[in-house]
Parts: sequence; C-alpha cells; structure tokens
Amino acid sequence: NKIQFLSDISDKTLFEDVILCTCGIGKKRGHSNWMQHENLNENNSIKFCNFVKNIYYKFYNITENIYPKKIIILSRRNAKHRIIRNEKEMFNTLNQKYNNVELVEFEKYNLQNELKLLNNTFIFITPHGAGVISSFFIPKNSYSIIFHPKGFPFTCDFPTIYKIFLERLQINTIQYENTDSRDTDYKNIYVNRDKRAFYVNIPEITNFVDEIMK
Repeated sequence: NKIQFLSDISDKTLFEDVILCTCGIGKKRGHSNWMQHENLNENNSIKFCNFVKNIYYKFYNITENIYPKKIIILSRRNAKHRIIRNEKEMFNTLNQKYNNVELVEFEKYNLQNELKLLNNTFIFITPHGAGVISSFFIPKNSYSIIFHPKGFPFTCDFPTIYKIFLERLQINTIQYENTDSRDTDYKNIYVNRDKRAFYVNIPEITNFVDEIMK
C-alpha cells in the first residue's frame, strides 16, 4: 500500500539495468558516452513509461486532465546549482500576459498535491536538473520547456534521457540553451552545467510560450 517503486535497491544495478534499459534509452555500452546504447523494443518502452506514470495516478485516484490550463515555472531558489536569478521577473512577465501562471517550489508540496498540480499543467517551465522529472506527470500533449545554462548542450547524459522519457509520454519538449548575455560560457561542459546561478533570457522563454498559446 505504499509507493516504493524502484526505490528499494541499494546499488546501481536497478538504475542501469532497468531504468536505462526498459524506460530509458537502452543498456549503455560505456560509462562515459550515454549516446552509445543497445536499443530495446520501443513499443515496450513506451508502455512501461506510461505504466509507471499510471501507478502514481491510480494510487492517488487521479484522472488525467485532457484540458489543462496552468503555466508552471519551477523554482530552484533553494538548489545548489542552476538557480535562476531573474525567475521572479520571468513569472511577472508571463503573469501579465496569461492567466493561471504559478512559480512553485515543490519541496513545499507533498507528493499528492504536487501530482494534482502537475495534472492541471499545460506548460511546465524548468531549468535543467532533477526538477525536469516532475514534468513527466503533466498530461500528454502538454509542453515541457527546459532551459540549459549557456555552454551546456542537449546531446549528453540526462538531457538525452529526459527528452526520450517525455516523448514516450507524448509530452511536447522544448530544450533551449540560454542566450542571455549575462550568462558566461566557461568552455567546460560540466562547469557550465553546474553553475551556481545564472540569468535566463526571458524574451526567448516568452516567445516559446506565445507560440504554444496561439
């Protein structure tokens, strides 16, 4: 009677052999290159991704919303990395144009309330990071806008995995590498990924939302 799915194994075997193989991108051939993998049956992987999502929906008696309305901006103000210095400005900009915009800190939510909010979300806006996983629980045909710090592309490790997950859940994905002039490219992919904080290009994010909302 508890949700303990995929959480009770102490080593990495479950992550590498089940998550990556079945609902991820396939069994990896090398530790350093996530793009080299053995693809499994795509139909089975799609079914498994949706099966996992439905476990949570069923447990909390949630029916997927086919007409979600909310625009959610995920705050990382309390995180160690990728804090968005102008997240409040981004919220104010979007909130002046559209209804139902919220800036949320999910560490203040329990899982049930988080899932209920996500089920009403049409556009989920988030910096790259573990928070992207929350967008797996927005309704299908909704949108996840994921922005990366300047100098951190989409073609490595988790950005690749996240996009595959979202596509299998029929969630539209926009991955955007930040172009704000105040964001420095340190010419090192890992340093760029783990910046303490940066400013995001709000007009670019707004343009994505405008195109979706047309």
